[in-house]
Amino acid sequence: PEYRSFTRLLPDEGVFLDIGASTGIFGLRAARHFRNKGVVIAVEPVPEVMAVLAKNAELNGLTNVRPRCFCIGETTGSQMLWMNRDQPNSYSMTIREKQATGLSVMVVSVDDLVRWEGVERLDYIKIDGTFIRSLVRNPVDRKMVRLIGEIGHEAGMKSIAEYVQSDEAFQL
Repeated sequence: PEYRSFTRLLPDEGVFLDIGASTGIFGLRAARHFRNKGVVIAVEPVPEVMAVLAKNAELNGLTNVRPRCFCIGETTGSQMLWMNRDQPNSYSMTIREKQATGLSVMVVSVDDLVRWEGVERLDYIKIDGTFIRSLVRNPVDRKMVRLIGEIGHEAGMKSIAEYVQSDEAFQL
């Protein structure tokens, strides 16, 4: 439901940061909504997934999408991204099981991202549904969503979250 209606929250122009962009379902919709009056910075740490996102933007003629292959974090550097339960949608900077597969990734702070992208501000930040799905029962994901929300609020951004499917998750 949020996929069909989230562009109603967006003005006609702006800068949309899509964290955990995956293949671009939300970012491409935002880019189409903005047309040439806005830009989408689509952040996806997995190279194979990022390649699909870039191809999707190209096939749809969306020149206002900037695919970026890294993670967003507190400080710029490198870190391990863990694939827990051997499922692509279970990536986390926190190892949650003994047999998790790790991927070394670049991590970029929001301040560095804004400077590197040459944008004056970020207007919207999309929070990846991976955190939202287990928000109610997982204190680590709950803390991550709160931190992303606080960072966004301090920077003057509005937050949009994927997969909010209960009143309890919405209130958190």
